Amino acid sequence: HPGLTLLLASSHGLADNDGKYGQLFDLGDDGKGAFAAAEAYGYFGWGIWRLGAWSNTADHTRLDGSSDQENNWGLYGVADGGFGETRWNLRLGWADASVSESGDFIAITLEQPAGPATLGAGIARTGASSNLTGGDDSLQAELYARFELTGGVQITPDLQWIRNSGLDGSGSSHDRSIWVAGVRAGYTF
Repeated sequence: HPGLTLLLASSHGLADNDGKYGQLFDLGDDGKGAFAAAEAYGYFGWGIWRLGAWSNTADHTRLDGSSDQENNWGLYGVADGGFGETRWNLRLGWADASVSESGDFIAITLEQPAGPATLGAGIARTGASSNLTGGDDSLQAELYARFELTGGVQITPDLQWIRNSGLDGSGSSHDRSIWVAGVRAGYTF
C-alpha cells in the first residue's frame, strides 16, 4: 500500500550551533532556516519505490558569484527490487544547480548470494553543477563481499575506484582517480 512521509527539521545540527541545544530551534538566526522533505512510497510486484522532494531555506550562496542568497531544493527517486535471489537498488537525484555543487546523481547496485557470502557491485555518478567553475563529475565503482558471521555480525571487505575523488590531500578536488580498499563491520538486530 502507498504512503507518504513528511519531515521538518532545522537546517543546522548541533555541530553547527556551537553545541547549544537551544539554537537548534532558532530558525531565524542569520543564515539558518528549515529543512523540509516529502516522500511518497509504494510497493510493486517485486519491490518498493520512493519519490521525494526537499527544500532547505537556509542561505545558500549562488555558484555564479552573484551576491544573491537563495534557498536550495531537490528531487529524488529510489527503487529497490529483485529477480530470483539477485537484489538491485537504483537511485536518482537532482538539486538546484545554481547553489548546489552537485547538480545530479545516479547509482545502481546489484547483490547476489554466493555460498557463504553475498557479492555486490555498484556504480555511482555525481554530476557537477553546470554553474560550478572548474567543476567535474565524480564516478565511483565498488565491489564487495558481505560475510554473515554469528549473532547478526557481518564483515564486508570492499574495493573501490573513485574518479575525481578529492581525497588525495592536495587540496585539489580534481584528483583523477584513487583506489580504496576497506573492511566494514556491521551488526543487525
